[in-house]
Amino acid sequence: MAVVVIDGGTTNTRIMLVQDGKVIGRASGPVGVRDSALDGNNARLKAGMDFRKLPKSHLKIVKRWLGFYQAYKEEIVRGRWPISL
Repeated sequence: MAVVVIDGGTTNTRIMLVQDGKVIGRASGPVGVRDSALDGNNARLKAGMDFRKLPKSHLKIVKRWLGFYQAYKEEIVRGRWPISL
């Protein structure tokens, strides 16, 4: 099973696709949580990530995560994560 690991810092974001303990794909960009907080949305975060570095087969996983983030962004940003989904 592949897992998407997101290291979202204040000014930079890194996304890694990990399978069997090995990084099999990477993407990164000079955008971070600060940009999303200041803008009030994640448009700059999505635009700033260079997903072209990931194989096409991995983009579906990243798109699914971005959809999840969009659906739960307020809870994620404010730290009000629901106990169960």
